[in-house]
Amino acid sequence: MPNDFTDITLDANVYNNVRKNKARDRLLGKVIKAGGTKFTIAAKARLLERFGVVGQTDFFNQTILIDSNLSEDQTLVTLLHEMIECVNKKYYMDLPHDLINALEVHLFETLINNPDFLQELLTYSKKYAKK
Repeated sequence: MPNDFTDITLDANVYNNVRKNKARDRLLGKVIKAGGTKFTIAAKARLLERFGVVGQTDFFNQTILIDSNLSEDQTLVTLLHEMIECVNKKYYMDLPHDLINALEVHLFETLINNPDFLQELLTYSKKYAKK
């Protein structure tokens, strides 16, 4: 796993010339909550090539790393995967990695194939966030 954090960035401008990926660029530096903990989304160049992973959660620094060269859909699926990893660790679920991979793919497909349901989740989320 990557332990060299020298080329991590929260700045989308760094990747303007690397594969167009508006989702990545919008998400960099954002804070998301997974498993009750807030994580900052960051990118790392060539994560897959150098370390054999497309995403990684750094629980100590509360950062989710995404390979900077992923496509838009790969970025979103990877982020969902890392969020499942966060919940898995937080609640000591001990889910095997193969199951997390399956959950990531099927949950992503379910959400994008049901926009009305996703819209309801977003509407509820906005109400919930105000509380």
